[in-house]
Amino acid sequence: MFWIFSWALLKLDARSRLLKFAFVGLIFSATTLVKPHSLFFLPGIVLYFAYLIRQSPKQAWVARWLRISIVFVAVAIAAKLAIGFAFAGRAGATLFGPTYGSYARDAAMDLGRYADLANLAGINLAGHFLALSILYGTPLAAILLSLRKFPSRHDAEDNSVRIAFYTLAVFSTLVPVVALFSASVANAGPYETPFRLHMRYYNFAFPFFLIFISSQLKNVKEKFTLYKIIAAAPIAALMIYAIYTVMHPYTPSLVDSPELNGIFFNRNIFFSISAIGIISIIIWTYDVKFGSRFFLFIFAPLSAVVGSYFSSIDLRANIHPNVFEEAGIFAHQYFKEHDASRLVIMSSNPSGLFQSLFYVDDPRASIVQIPAGSPADLSKVPGDKEWLLLIGDHVPPPNSRFKLDLNGFSLFRLAGSDRIDFTRKSWPEILTRTQGLSSAEIWGTWSDGPAVTLEFVKPLPEKLVLHLTASAFGPNAGQPISVHIGSQSATFVLSKSVQEIAIPFENSEASTSISISIPNPISPKELGLNEDRRKLGIGFRQLSVQDVTQ
Repeated sequence: MFWIFSWALLKLDARSRLLKFAFVGLIFSATTLVKPHSLFFLPGIVLYFAYLIRQSPKQAWVARWLRISIVFVAVAIAAKLAIGFAFAGRAGATLFGPTYGSYARDAAMDLGRYADLANLAGINLAGHFLALSILYGTPLAAILLSLRKFPSRHDAEDNSVRIAFYTLAVFSTLVPVVALFSASVANAGPYETPFRLHMRYYNFAFPFFLIFISSQLKNVKEKFTLYKIIAAAPIAALMIYAIYTVMHPYTPSLVDSPELNGIFFNRNIFFSISAIGIISIIIWTYDVKFGSRFFLFIFAPLSAVVGSYFSSIDLRANIHPNVFEEAGIFAHQYFKEHDASRLVIMSSNPSGLFQSLFYVDDPRASIVQIPAGSPADLSKVPGDKEWLLLIGDHVPPPNSRFKLDLNGFSLFRLAGSDRIDFTRKSWPEILTRTQGLSSAEIWGTWSDGPAVTLEFVKPLPEKLVLHLTASAFGPNAGQPISVHIGSQSATFVLSKSVQEIAIPFENSEASTSISISIPNPISPKELGLNEDRRKLGIGFRQLSVQDVTQ
């Protein structure tokens, strides 16, 4: 959406009608629905409008600029709120959404942090400047050189200047906002530091550097002027400093800054690519057209290929799933037929927790971080959670109802009822196997065949009461039905209406199974009711085992 919006915006000129600006505002609102971060470069767009409208031969350009800017902003925000409300109700009628909205409110209320935020943001911003100078030094110098043309009111047809100003407006807005965000979350966790470069929040706009430098290929040959030296000097200084410090203390990563991470794979690669970048900017200082070609046809493809190659080495290290990914994949499959919202994942590794949560693929599942080597801390588990996925070397929780040990992680059932609800398809925490049951339906499950067998995970209590909620089908109503636990057996009778019965049993043999014999299994087709060929007998609703052992 960003590129559709940018195309529509750059199609506008000083003579475009107000309605066209409003239409582009509608397109911009669509980008804010994809990512609310788009709102952050609204000031840059308004500044671009000032440059664009100033190209008009009319003298009263300020009034028209203000009118266009107000209409654009009003249409964009109104459309975002309206579309958000249409899709998500009141929850969607916000500028930043609940997550980013809370960040904004907290920042606004915590005025005492502003000085600290400004300091941390400045540190982070310097890292972004260094990274951009290494990746796009020559285009940055060319954009700075174009600044001398911005005051002119005679560049309406110079598309390269318009692209330069728009690129500058986008990055001069987004990069400081990203630095402020990095400062606001600095030291909030082991991975959040003021030296982390979140370039992924604006790298979608990187192609504008290539588009602009491409526009310089038809540039008339310029002499070696003071303007070019002034434009190139600060960028070259940043590049030299980045090489001298090897970007220390900043930490490019595959996730945050993949473009930089690849050429940062080792020092020799970094020094080589950076040196070619400096050569490019030196050539550009003497000859804009040749320097632009050198950057576009040598530096850009070389840095992209080298960066992609070494980034792929990092990716291949993860070609086999680690224990956190395996745990998440297992949990996703295990809870496929169940409610994973009652799952909590616990470990000492914060990034691993998020990896597992990703594979569980349920937004209501939660994570809990505990110290390395410490026992599972159930006091941190939310009250609505029933299952614990414990990953790593930790002492398991005591008195869990169910435990499943695997390679490097374990699944525990912490709470919940042992009641079998026959509207579900399976009960892995209670039963290991079932036989003689049809598929689950919205009301429960029919028996299908002459007998039903339920094999439990643990041995049944020595003395128990079997509670069954069920109904009989057809001629089975009123007939004695046998139930067996080990060598013990009993009979009960069901009617066609749903009823609950309780059957006492002794299980001295520590049996793990319950078997129910159907007296007269029969299909609805045999009774002339419909074409269902299943041999029905009992309609099961619920079953539970009460331990009455003294």
